[in-house]
Amino acid sequence: MSDLIVTVRKITEILKHDLADNLEIVRMGSWQVVAQKGTCQDGGEVLHIPPDAIIPNDLADKWGVTKYLSTNGRVKAVKLRGAVSYGFIVPNDACFQLEENVAEKLGITKYEPVIPISFSKGQAASQNPFFHNYTDIQNLRNFPDKLDLSKEVVVLEKIHGSSQKTGRIDNVVMVGSHRVQRKIENAGVYDLPLRLYGKEIQQLFGQVAGNIILYGEVYGKKIQDLTYGLAEHDWRLFDISINGEYLSWAEIESLCLRFGIPMVPILYKGLADMPRLERLCSGESVLPLAKHVIEGIVVRPYGSELTWNRGSLDPHPKRMIFKLINPDYLTRKNATEYH
Repeated sequence: MSDLIVTVRKITEILKHDLADNLEIVRMGSWQVVAQKGTCQDGGEVLHIPPDAIIPNDLADKWGVTKYLSTNGRVKAVKLRGAVSYGFIVPNDACFQLEENVAEKLGITKYEPVIPISFSKGQAASQNPFFHNYTDIQNLRNFPDKLDLSKEVVVLEKIHGSSQKTGRIDNVVMVGSHRVQRKIENAGVYDLPLRLYGKEIQQLFGQVAGNIILYGEVYGKKIQDLTYGLAEHDWRLFDISINGEYLSWAEIESLCLRFGIPMVPILYKGLADMPRLERLCSGESVLPLAKHVIEGIVVRPYGSELTWNRGSLDPHPKRMIFKLINPDYLTRKNATEYH
């Protein structure tokens, strides 16, 4: 999950659209939209409405975008004559400050997808506060200057499935989905790592003092609309927390290799820049049986765990872990994902 950032951005470049004389590509840092030719000025400021914003009806009517929105007023990434448009832009008539997040002021909310996995109240367990939810991963396009690219990073494939966690808290083994702790005897697909890799996980747990949580992705048949060529389900680990502290990827990789626990695919390790990251987040999934697009990537420091903050508006430090979503994935037919 990432925050919804509806903000005023400065136009950094305006490009000719090669396939449409009346359209142009407007770039605002790492974001771009397709707009009517001549409506924007290089260096000007506009209000950017990103994908997965839910626009109130009166605001959509005022901006003249109602007919372009998806169900319930949802903004989606689209391709216009072959060029991806990440939402749309409107004039900053209200004179909001540059980079101020005005989603709440405008009554714009974030689309929350419903993952189609059956669940009943009888499957929920009492929530242990130490069995905590996973980090929110911010979209790198919103904060391109916050990732320290002067240090080695690791780029991981982001799998299109359902987030899952397996932990041992106060010597009790627990499982859950992203936000809900499940009864281990009635967990649906959320006990999958214990069923598939229980021996390996118990060996890892035996080497750790205190509380430990493994975070992973359940994917495959009927989890989402992309199945990765699987007739059933599988699971891959993407993070580990021990006693409330997240490990570096170097530590995670060492533990997974030692105990035989499967990780999400590693696409790249080393120094990187935005063009390289853009290339890595496109194309096809590298999972063995998948023959479809990659959802995107997660990029984080390879070594020590680092943090950042947004400054005075949000002084709480955040983990230096970001995502980029494949535009072909976002704009495919009948897409069910969120941005």
